[in-house]
Amino acid sequence: MKQSATRPDRMPKSTKSSRPSARPNPPSRPPRARTAPKGQRRAMDDRFSSRRMEAERQAGARRLRIVAALSALSTLFIMAIGFVNSSWFAVDEVLVVGSERSNSLDIIEASAISVGLGLLDVDAEAASRRVEQVPWVGTADVRRSWNGRVEIAIVERGPVAALPAPGGYAMVDHWGRQLEVVEAPGEGFIAISGVQASGVPGELAPAESAQVIHLVQALVPSVERQIDVISLIDNQVVVDLAVGGQARFGDATDIELKVQSLETLLERVDLRCLAMIDVSVPSAPSVRRIDENTSADVRLGDDGEEPVGDSSENDGEQEPNAAINDC
Repeated sequence: MKQSATRPDRMPKSTKSSRPSARPNPPSRPPRARTAPKGQRRAMDDRFSSRRMEAERQAGARRLRIVAALSALSTLFIMAIGFVNSSWFAVDEVLVVGSERSNSLDIIEASAISVGLGLLDVDAEAASRRVEQVPWVGTADVRRSWNGRVEIAIVERGPVAALPAPGGYAMVDHWGRQLEVVEAPGEGFIAISGVQASGVPGELAPAESAQVIHLVQALVPSVERQIDVISLIDNQVVVDLAVGGQARFGDATDIELKVQSLETLLERVDLRCLAMIDVSVPSAPSVRRIDENTSADVRLGDDGEEPVGDSSENDGEQEPNAAINDC
């Protein structure tokens, strides 16, 4: 019996190759979506459609509510405008408080507020400024109330001096504002000369009149009673004294100290044959008499009040402030 020998080099070929395959594996495909049955898909579409329609209805309802609210607000706004501009919301009365020298009708006319004007159209600040242009008015406060009343409260200016002016005397306040023109200054006002006012109410007096006005405001009653006339000569204030003679103040610098110095001299110094009291330097006043060619300084005591003496010798006892016209 014959045995077949197999050679090593003739080994039977394997059915599978030991070398790796060069062909890549194909990419995995996603699983195919499972489709719902046709009847179930139709039911889902109906639900989505009903929800969309419901959302659209709600949005439409919101828009209608917004339009209705805006329409209501517009209507209310128009009604409010009509109400405030009606006679129910207008000025019924204009009242002036504090007027004594000024005319109430002039104040109301200056305010430009009239009966029937809408309360919202009343500009209180602008009206106050217009009223303060009235000559006698110092300050003005315009107040409105919703019951239809407008109140104009004023504080009037006070005259302190009477300056010569065309047609008489111009009454001026402490700011130099001319208030009115009168024929005579009246009691309590000292005559003034050397300065001329325009005589137009509301205008300011000339700038140089400020020195005279400052002196008038600084006067104390004891000195004021002894002054007849206040004059402005070369921008220097000079007063005529009731006892005779004059007093020179110079300019308005330290006017209060100058008045105090004059007050002391009028009370303490012998006023016989008085020609001039010079208080332009309040700490070193001087007195000159009619029969003297030179003036003499009046020395004050250590307390600053009691004069030690003046340039004349007193014969016998003299009453203070006794003017003897036997020079």
